[in-house]
Amino acid sequence: MGFDVDAFVSTVGEELRCELCRGVLDNPLRTACSHVFCSGCILPWVVSTGRCPRGCQRLTPEDLGNELELRDCILNLSVHCEYKDRGCKRLVRLREMGVHRADCDHRPVPCKNDGCKLVLSSREMEKHVTGDCPYKEVGVCPKGCSLVLLQSTVGSHDCVSALRAYIAGQENRINTMETELQRAGMMASKRERELVNQINLLQNENHLQSLEFQRKLSEISTKLKKSSNKCADVSTNTDDAVWRALTVTLQRQGGALGFNIMGGFTPEPNNNETEKRGEMAGGVEVSRVTENSPAEKNGLKIHDIITQVNGQDLSQASHEEAVEAFRAAAEPITVEVLRRVSKTKMKNTPPAMVSTSTQTEEELYSRPPPPPFFTYPPGLYEAGTRRPMAFSPSTDMGLTDIEMAHNMDYDDPYFDDRVGYEMEYEEVILHRSVEHQKLGLTLCYGSLEDETTDIFISEVEAHSIAAQDGRIREGDQVLQVNGVDVRSRDQAIQLFSDRGADIRLLLARPHLQVNTGTVRSTMTS
Repeated sequence: MGFDVDAFVSTVGEELRCELCRGVLDNPLRTACSHVFCSGCILPWVVSTGRCPRGCQRLTPEDLGNELELRDCILNLSVHCEYKDRGCKRLVRLREMGVHRADCDHRPVPCKNDGCKLVLSSREMEKHVTGDCPYKEVGVCPKGCSLVLLQSTVGSHDCVSALRAYIAGQENRINTMETELQRAGMMASKRERELVNQINLLQNENHLQSLEFQRKLSEISTKLKKSSNKCADVSTNTDDAVWRALTVTLQRQGGALGFNIMGGFTPEPNNNETEKRGEMAGGVEVSRVTENSPAEKNGLKIHDIITQVNGQDLSQASHEEAVEAFRAAAEPITVEVLRRVSKTKMKNTPPAMVSTSTQTEEELYSRPPPPPFFTYPPGLYEAGTRRPMAFSPSTDMGLTDIEMAHNMDYDDPYFDDRVGYEMEYEEVILHRSVEHQKLGLTLCYGSLEDETTDIFISEVEAHSIAAQDGRIREGDQVLQVNGVDVRSRDQAIQLFSDRGADIRLLLARPHLQVNTGTVRSTMTS
């Protein structure tokens, strides 16, 4: 707010007055549109309206600037003392008014004596306090009550009445103080309850967070243990492992032994992987053991290297020769394997022979073997060997919908004249809700050197689009993609790279006609 116009000795021009409060400018500020207002007037106006009071343009507080020269000019103007009505005739500059106000003899001052409510000019107060103020203390009662005597009551003082009045006054003060104390106590109790409730809420929140963290920690710990177990099953520390010979005796039951094989010996000169694994390179390896099968119950494990079947040496056998050896093996089937085990575990474990089984497994040649659970670095492998192909799915293919895994070479039993079968065909349409959503399929195929090769489903990823559809099975042959016949690996990559919302697959799977009772298909299981 501006200064009172009437307080100035001379008339103040309009250029020194605020258009909002009509007073003389107090700490003037100039707008971007060159209008000047009191700082106490223009700042709230700009904050609330965002415009100049004259409506000429929009303003922010940053658009206002100090007018220091104008401010000094106004502060040097002469004004009347604000106690002019009480008799002060002084004229002072506006900038000196604060000092004069504190020292002015005409400033109003209340009486210092208790009970006196009179207000006088400062120059008259001293005479009043020390002179004729009726509440001035004149001494202590000499009659024994020891109360202070006032100038107005010194002639009519009665000790008993004065003591009663004093006691009543003290009781009133005590009652007032007790009331205030109770009120303060109630407020403190209320605040204490609020704080206790807040503490309880925080404790409950911390407890819930602690339980949530413990749950997540338990889940992570479980996942880590599972991962560690998988790593322990899949990979073996070569520095602390040896090959151990075991014998497993199996018998067919219901046409299944419950395991699959992969690999086989293929001579490869200068093969780095052969140098790594020595005499085990190219061997026939157990790629899968079915849960609760005779093979599992009698101790056969994934990655076991099969060396003999019923005395027939398979250490240098190809995949086809191993398949034929199992097909022709008479029961009971004695399988000798080599297993890589930890040296520390072998210290207290004597050699053992695992024997007796009541099931057979012709699954390894009743359908294309499912993709092996590789213990080697992920990528593609040449047929019948462990040597990585000169092909990187992440760089060459650049696909996000599918991953291609190269399976081992095998005789296709679907077209083996020795096995009776019928082909079952099914068309499956998979729908992507998001353009880049993965289908969840892993494909296997023959050698990259072949211009024409069949494409098979080797794995269906859990919770993927394909898994949720439920119709695609491991081992299904992919005949067509979106109506186009699939004849090569490059063609499969190109067709599966299509980013359309729907992808239509024509699949084929065998429906075996078993007459001898020795072969069982698990394609429909």
